[in-house]
Amino acid sequence: MTDFDIEIDRFMFDCAAKGLAVKTMKSNEQTLKIYVKLMFVNLKLIHQKM
Repeated sequence: MTDFDIEIDRFMFDCAAKGLAVKTMKSNEQTLKIYVKLMFVNLKLIHQKM
């Protein structure tokens, strides 16, 4: 699990605490995971602590 994964989990927890709809939360999580994958694969981002 990367630092990015941990931060996504924290963000999703905050979304749940705010009462966002399940569909919205799934969309947000999917979008964030795609963005992180883009950074690691296409931009060759080296894993670093945030």
